[in-house]
Amino acid sequence: MRILVVVHGHPEIYAGGSEIVARSLSAAFRATPGVSSRFIAVLRPGEASIGAGTGFSSFDGTEGESLFTAGILDDFFVSQTALPDLTQTFGAFLKAYDPDVVHFHHILNIGVEALRVTRNVLPEAVIAYTTHEFIPICNRQGQMLRTDDTLCTKAGPRRCTRCFPNIPASEFLLRERYIKAHFEAVDGFIAPSRFVLQRYVDWGVDERKITYIENGHPATGDAGFDLRTPNPAPVFAFFGQINPYKGVMTLLDAVELLLNGGVSDFVVRIHGTLRRQTQAFIDEYEATVARVRAHPRYAGQVQLLGAYEPAETIALMREADAIVVPSRWWENSPLVIQEAFIAKRPVICSDIGGMAEKVRNEVDGLHFRARDPVSLARLMRRCIEDRTLLPSLTEFREIPSSGDSARIHLDHYASLAAAAASRRRLSDIVVPT
Repeated sequence: MRILVVVHGHPEIYAGGSEIVARSLSAAFRATPGVSSRFIAVLRPGEASIGAGTGFSSFDGTEGESLFTAGILDDFFVSQTALPDLTQTFGAFLKAYDPDVVHFHHILNIGVEALRVTRNVLPEAVIAYTTHEFIPICNRQGQMLRTDDTLCTKAGPRRCTRCFPNIPASEFLLRERYIKAHFEAVDGFIAPSRFVLQRYVDWGVDERKITYIENGHPATGDAGFDLRTPNPAPVFAFFGQINPYKGVMTLLDAVELLLNGGVSDFVVRIHGTLRRQTQAFIDEYEATVARVRAHPRYAGQVQLLGAYEPAETIALMREADAIVVPSRWWENSPLVIQEAFIAKRPVICSDIGGMAEKVRNEVDGLHFRARDPVSLARLMRRCIEDRTLLPSLTEFREIPSSGDSARIHLDHYASLAAAAASRRRLSDIVVPT
């Protein structure tokens, strides 16, 4: 079996969760007897010094991995503007590799048309699509946040014009129909959380075509690590991208509230960078950090530790007492939660979306009211004052490895292939007239 895995970036260029999941899944396929797999990371023009124009290149000679530079994307329609080049270049690659399965983990950079190109070139191949986020549903970077920064529960042409009043409802209807028309090429959708699965069903994806499969992770747990040795002062750690959606500002506001309340016996470690952020957000973030550090009770409670390698994550988490996931949007299946559980660390998270689904309150973590620094500060204070609380949250669920995930996916591909073959046989039946 030949499997092509396609995602919108390479984790060694930009370490996003879906990029890591897709790459590790492809590597697990290659380690499976009787299976070969190629991993295609699709880049934007000019990204990583690749240059403009479509085309393939190797990634540092890594076996089974290639970079594909696509044309400029029309963000509204998630559409490839260099469609003739995509059809020719990507189509030629598909024809040469001739995979049995093409698994898309994103349509950013490559464009939604890649699904139809794949179906046209490979009419009998299985096409799978993992719904890592809500970009096909939501025009606001797939966050399902309104432009007034409140949570959105449902998309629709008229609802979407409230966020984008300069775009008529007819354009949003056309966007939805355009994306769904290309989704018809997909044999099966895969959702890494039940929350996101239901969102896609509500949007119109046939519930018979979408399946829940949790993401696998390349790391493994360490059964010998003892959780019952907390730091002298509780250490709360944040890992991930520092952007308006991940909630680091909520965490910093909670720190300021704790200091205002006379609570200072704690440490917050922020692991991450401001890459790809607007200057306005960078200014706001830096001003908030400066304000906290200027507090009269400040004594080094906030540590900005910068970038980290994915391979370092588990070890860094084990230096903390709890991992804070304060995202302001719904999230889907955050990789950081899986990593925390592998590190045997409880998670303090927002009480919405995929976070609330993955973290069981008072079992393997704690929930606070999303987007509310007062709620987070109260929860952190509880952990500071009751030093037995965090070490008691030890009933961590087992996280599937990338190998486990590969086996589940292979079984799912087989069922999709059987269903597709059955549909083709039915379509070949000639009904007498």
